[in-house]
Amino acid sequence: MLKRSALALSILLALWVLYSHQNPESPGALPQILHPKQTSPIQAPRASLHVTPPAVQTAKSDEPLERKLEKEGELIGHIDSNPEATESRLKDWARTLSEEDLKQLEKYSLDRQKSEDNRFLAVMLMGWSGKAEALSSLEDVALAKIDPLLSPQRFGEYEKILRMQAVEEILSLSVPSEKKAETLQSIANRTDEQLVADRAHRALWSLRGQAPTPAEQDQKALEELLKRPHSHH
Repeated sequence: MLKRSALALSILLALWVLYSHQNPESPGALPQILHPKQTSPIQAPRASLHVTPPAVQTAKSDEPLERKLEKEGELIGHIDSNPEATESRLKDWARTLSEEDLKQLEKYSLDRQKSEDNRFLAVMLMGWSGKAEALSSLEDVALAKIDPLLSPQRFGEYEKILRMQAVEEILSLSVPSEKKAETLQSIANRTDEQLVADRAHRALWSLRGQAPTPAEQDQKALEELLKRPHSHH
């Protein structure tokens, strides 16, 4: 799943760059492929993970959290002959995380000095932990203010996508559906970001069985975007 997510987002970002060049009046805007009232606007798949060659050693379980996170992030960035085993290992690690670890991951995920890939992984680990203690951390990430001075052409959009991912990870937690719904509604009501609010509403509809998951909607939207002709100047 990690490799598929990386490929999907790579394609999406490539199309986003193409769109930006073709639409200089709105640089950096995420292209909308459907009318806003329709049910599947383009959203971001799960993680931005680059593919690079050589292998490195698996992170040791007794290493400090941040160092282990960065080693695992480097591993994911490499060509992986067994992505299912990689994901299984990461999920096993996530389930051992303490409340203190989750708070550390929250802080890491919002640190713009850190690698974008590793920040995404930090958010995913919070969701994969399945723990109720991660709910407030994911909510805090989703609602974290985005610096208005960030370049909208890349960094501003990345920050939105990171927060959208935090919203989606709430669905993975082992907490009562009512609590998830309450948190998602709170995010939708309180965020200043339209895309984050939209993601929260979609996660809420999915939770209630009224729509596919946001990730499934991502895939459908990406497929439709790839089918659309692109104009040339």
